[in-house]
Amino acid sequence: MANFDEIKQKTGETAEHIAAKSIELAKTAAEKTKLVARISKLNADVISERDALRRAYLDLGKLYYEKFKDDPDEAVADKCRVVASSLAVIAQCKDEIEQCKAALKGDKDKADDEEEPSGSGSDADADIEGQSEE
Repeated sequence: MANFDEIKQKTGETAEHIAAKSIELAKTAAEKTKLVARISKLNADVISERDALRRAYLDLGKLYYEKFKDDPDEAVADKCRVVASSLAVIAQCKDEIEQCKAALKGDKDKADDEEEPSGSGSDADADIEGQSEE
């Protein structure tokens, strides 16, 4: 019977050891989970602050350009020329877009004049009119 009592005692000790290790592992896992969550939150904060910084730099650059575009500092003169060139290209493209829209509208008006007065246009005409508002 001594053998059974020894087995019972060792089984109890092993169970206690396993329970203690399980609790220790659970605590370690909880601590690591908290650290991972903190890292994720901090990474999100870094991304948010970088975005705010990017917007601030963008606003600062726009303000600088507007204030000093006619007489920029030598260090930024090339960038100011690039900005001015890009703005000119954008303005030119917008002018050409408006000319194309006007030509489309002119073609539509000519087609309307040639049609019988029915009071309703085609679906294509509605599409062109919808695009002209862009």
